[in-house]
Amino acid sequence: MLYTELTSSAQNEALERFKAKGFPTNKWEEWKYASLKSWNDKDLDWTPAALNEISLASLQTQNGNTSFKGALPAGVEFISFDTFMAANPTIAAKWEQRLPILDQNSLFDLNTALVVNTQVLWVKAGVSVDQAITHDFILSAAKASAVQSRLIVYLDADASLTLIERAFTTEGSAEVLSNFVQEI
Repeated sequence: MLYTELTSSAQNEALERFKAKGFPTNKWEEWKYASLKSWNDKDLDWTPAALNEISLASLQTQNGNTSFKGALPAGVEFISFDTFMAANPTIAAKWEQRLPILDQNSLFDLNTALVVNTQVLWVKAGVSVDQAITHDFILSAAKASAVQSRLIVYLDADASLTLIERAFTTEGSAEVLSNFVQEI
């Protein structure tokens, strides 16, 4: 069962596009070597249970919800997508016209429809983050689940950052369709 309350018209439109396309099949060119057919038959829990907070100074995506734990380095912001776009109208205009290939990917539509809190990790101009930031994808699943998240990593001119991704589960052994989108 999909979320019943989507918060924006963009989410509703993306969900309708996903429903029209369905899960990718190996008949699609970019999916010809991967089959998601078995996921069509699963009774997925689209709203996994909350996960206990883990004390690390890092980005954490826990069961699809992304937050930052610890102190942000100077010159780095972790803000909502809407706040970032409001502060950067030039970027917002370019965003609307980006990557038409994404229109062909039903999983991107599903992610757009179901992500609750798209976040932006913004490294300001000229800032070099000396210590790596870890992004932990943490799952807890007692039942077959689908988990969505989206993080935009935006580096201004002459900015640098090392981002290390790790994925693990803390409990449960159910199958999980993780549909994480991370755009840099």
